[in-house]
Amino acid sequence: MNIYEDLNNLSITEPVATIGTFDGIHLGHRKIIKRINTLAKQINGQSVLITLWPPPRVVFSRPGEKITYLTPLKEKLELLDSLGVDNVLIIPFSKKYALTPYVEFIRHVLVEKLRIKYMVVGFNNAFGRNREGTFEKLTETAAKYHFTVEQLTPEETDNMYISSSLIRDRLDAGDVSEAALMLGDYYSLGGVVVEGRKVGKSLGFPTANIQPGDPDKRIPANGVYAVQVEYGGKIHQGMMNIGVRPTFKGLDHQRIPEVHIFDFHSSVYGEYLKIRFIKRIREEIAFDGKEQLIRQIQKDKDQIMMYFASNNTG
Repeated sequence: MNIYEDLNNLSITEPVATIGTFDGIHLGHRKIIKRINTLAKQINGQSVLITLWPPPRVVFSRPGEKITYLTPLKEKLELLDSLGVDNVLIIPFSKKYALTPYVEFIRHVLVEKLRIKYMVVGFNNAFGRNREGTFEKLTETAAKYHFTVEQLTPEETDNMYISSSLIRDRLDAGDVSEAALMLGDYYSLGGVVVEGRKVGKSLGFPTANIQPGDPDKRIPANGVYAVQVEYGGKIHQGMMNIGVRPTFKGLDHQRIPEVHIFDFHSSVYGEYLKIRFIKRIREEIAFDGKEQLIRQIQKDKDQIMMYFASNNTG
């Protein structure tokens, strides 16, 4: 996959393009990507995904507001490559750039620089200044500049349109199972194992503390999760706790994702693990003491192992 960040160095044959933020690469996004890939092959051209970076919601965020992503840029590019996209064009976005009228964007970027042949957009796609570039206006402009535009219908779940914001809401509620249905894959978190306070080991359940590979990666709600752990080319079953460990007084209560890998005895400090969230078991709870916590962790582990066994997962 070719990655372009300069409009002056484009070398793309018969471009079939789409444009958007594509956070998460969910089922609606995958439908669009499949369509541009198919059309590109039909005309012996190449698919092009145009994305703005940083995304508009970051550029227009409030001072001090923390914006996180389902798929930070590096992860997004890896996913797009795996889905067969031929080219990604990353356009630097700013408040000044946001003032560009949609007609000027089409003329300068799509027509003059990209020499677009075909464009596919989602059901709610709009771009340019004040989101003026609706599908109706895009269709009119496309006729003027002699390229074809197509709009796809949305993907739905439970009578709701699948969207990145809906998936973010599900993760914030800990509903990783529903998020997976909308993504078309398990939500994942990758990071390096760092040394912690060895609290899990003292309880008889040694854990690996994960330092996310990207600080802007969205982390699901606090709680206990059934997870798959990818390490060294193999998939292991495990349980992950995300939270501040409220049972233990005197800790800094920093929010930490930590994973206990079942039937695993190797040291993984400094190693990269990829965690796939399968199901949330419970929310984070403050227990009266260490013994009560140990009993609950064992119950959690038993429940997760039964879940994996009955669902043939992992």
